[in-house]
Amino acid sequence: MTESIQERANIVDIQDLRQDDIVIALMGPTGAGKSHFIDLLTGQEGQRSGDGLMSKTQGIEATRVQYGKYGDRIVLVDTPGFDDTMRKDEDILQMISDWLSATYEHKIMLSGLIYLHRIIDPRVAGSSFKNLDMFARLCGDRVMSRVIMVTTMWDCLVEKQRHLGDQREDELKGHFWKPLIENESQVARLEPADATQAWAIVEGLINVSRKREPALLQEEIVDLKRKLYETQAGQVVYKSLRDLLRVQMQRIEPLLNQQKGKEELIEDFSRLQQEFQRTFAELDELKAKEISFGSRLVLMFLKRGARAKAVLVPREGLPSPPKSKGIVRGVFGHIFPRSGRN
Repeated sequence: MTESIQERANIVDIQDLRQDDIVIALMGPTGAGKSHFIDLLTGQEGQRSGDGLMSKTQGIEATRVQYGKYGDRIVLVDTPGFDDTMRKDEDILQMISDWLSATYEHKIMLSGLIYLHRIIDPRVAGSSFKNLDMFARLCGDRVMSRVIMVTTMWDCLVEKQRHLGDQREDELKGHFWKPLIENESQVARLEPADATQAWAIVEGLINVSRKREPALLQEEIVDLKRKLYETQAGQVVYKSLRDLLRVQMQRIEPLLNQQKGKEELIEDFSRLQQEFQRTFAELDELKAKEISFGSRLVLMFLKRGARAKAVLVPREGLPSPPKSKGIVRGVFGHIFPRSGRN
């Protein structure tokens, strides 16, 4: 079976997709096992996945697989995580948005989504939470019944740690994943991590994917003509940049009280000023982003909101975002006032 699948798995472009295809997207943090999951399904072990922490997925990659009674209709979509080491989150969101919007315009809907999470991670925080939050907002409530939350890397737990895996899974289901489960998402384990279990998860998803609805991000971009930063998913990126700005602002305050020479202070502030400028530039870039289409699904007189609603992941239990006690405006002028002005 593995050899025949391997021979019949090939990468396809959007124009090669058909409206009756069973399109399944895989999402999750970098290193959660998205590419490995597809390698298991295609029998191409090691072709997409790597051993390091750096993302090997450079873009959206759709692979058509011929399997059993489904023929060649199954298309697996690999996506980069929102904590990529080489690219900004807003660029990754732009990439995913472009792909989803283009398929939506061709009347191709996602049949399902698989979100992968490492069970070896002791808690959901930082990039792990950001990926989950982005995923939930991108999907919306109407597609949650076609989502499976999959925990991976159970084989990395030794026998004495099994109870920790069970405990973490219970915490996920009872807290961070709870809003998704309440909207009919399923939960599964990639255990054992083999092709049989991977296909069992996919078939379980196909069996509940009779009705297809657009993801919330597709409605927001294509139907409602929103800019990327105005979408639910875009707001997650926008907030993370604002949090980064607050961190940078906090770093200024200790410098105000340091007894350094003027040249050292100028050097420190010059470095921080460059960081500010980069962050402000990213915020401006995100706000300016609009989605370009080959052929828009034109609904010029649409006077409604999106049919789907955002699913919000609880933030309780996360570290509090940094708070700034000051403001950027006037800081540099306060330390180094320009002469000749009141």
